Amino acid sequence: MITLTPFERLLHSTLVSHIRTTAQSQPRVHVNPDWICITPKALASQLRVLKDDGSTTARARGGNARTAYIEPGLDRLTPAIAHVSMYEFEHGRPLLGTLVVTDAGAPNLDALAPLARHLRLPVEPDSIDRFWTQQIDELIRFWATEDLVLVIDSAVDRLATELADIKALVRKLANAKKLS
Repeated sequence: MITLTPFERLLHSTLVSHIRTTAQSQPRVHVNPDWICITPKALASQLRVLKDDGSTTARARGGNARTAYIEPGLDRLTPAIAHVSMYEFEHGRPLLGTLVVTDAGAPNLDALAPLARHLRLPVEPDSIDRFWTQQIDELIRFWATEDLVLVIDSAVDRLATELADIKALVRKLANAKKLS
């Protein structure tokens, strides 16, 4: 079971807050990733407060300073985004890391493709763009509303998938035992 560090929890809440704030200010019927995505620099600026000694303290936008310190550079951000996405996947939710695009505003497919392979998601190299758009759509539908039914449905769907996998493994073991 994946657990998040204090910085990753802050990153998670900042990304969710970004989705909700943006979706409320610009409601759309169809997915337009340009209005919901965020660059690493913009995300880092929402997480930082420069202290007098030159170090930075992570904080949520509009929130109080926290004790999770981050480096002045973006080097800690990329692995933390990937870890938050793995956490979300484990909990049956869309990958929050797909919100973070390159500084040019393009999907970060170089990071998304290996993550999808690591999570054993059925994504082919020629369909990674479609996968990214689907993830953005699911993020908006899941996090833009505060509908707890979606949260419960997502958890039930995840449990049903896990149960189906377990049943398939038990059947394989039973068949193997019959054959031996």
